[in-house]
Amino acid sequence: MNDPFPLSAWERRFERAVEIVPYITLVASLVISLASPDQPEGGIARTLALTALALAWCLGAHTLLPAAVRGRRVAVTVHFAGVLATAALLASHHPSFIIYCISGFFLAANFAPSRWTFAAVAATSFVLYGSSLDWTQATTQLIVFYLAIIAVQTVAIGGGSIAGIKIEDRQRKYRKAVNDLQTALEENADLHAQLLTQAHQAGILDERQRMAREIHDTLAQGLTGIITQLRAAQRVEDSDTHVELALNLAQDSLTEARRSVAALQPHQLEDAHLPKP
Repeated sequence: MNDPFPLSAWERRFERAVEIVPYITLVASLVISLASPDQPEGGIARTLALTALALAWCLGAHTLLPAAVRGRRVAVTVHFAGVLATAALLASHHPSFIIYCISGFFLAANFAPSRWTFAAVAATSFVLYGSSLDWTQATTQLIVFYLAIIAVQTVAIGGGSIAGIKIEDRQRKYRKAVNDLQTALEENADLHAQLLTQAHQAGILDERQRMAREIHDTLAQGLTGIITQLRAAQRVEDSDTHVELALNLAQDSLTEARRSVAALQPHQLEDAHLPKP
């Protein structure tokens, strides 16, 4: 069944971006981490292991699932929670994986439009800033500052995501209304053409009926009068053969006139052919 509100080109591009952003940010974070000169002992092995875990989670909890399953709210929530958890582990291991945490903002759009969008953005912000904060030296003022940033960021990103989806939803409805109007106009054009054809056929019928009446009122009646006069002449003495011949010709003309009238009747219109005006 076709979707009554199909996605716009922008929405389709954004959905594809949401699908690949976790992979792009994960690879970018891994490259920066491996290129870092200050690697602790066994750090590369742990980085690769945690990255493999994050990659396996993205594949198993989302990409490899059937489309009908990964679009459900439960599947979206589980996938988001796993990405955020692996991002927190990786960011605590190496700061470059903060880049991977940013993918949570894109995945939060999958919850829109709902209050869970704000919750997803807030959770991503906590992981992002919590991973970069040195809690051993954190002061109350610094923590309040981070909380304020998280609150503003949650409202801005979450609200923007919801507003964008609602705007796109209105645009989809507008596009559907335009398509419905276009379809109605095309149907009306077809109906108009049918009405013109019926009117044309009705005009032909009226014209044939008018011709039939004229034949009946003029030729047929005139021939009837001739026959009547000739029959009267037959009763007069010394009538020659010309009167008999005239009578036969008039009788034949009357027969032909009646045949023409009968051919123009409505029940024989399908077999009759008249040029279109």
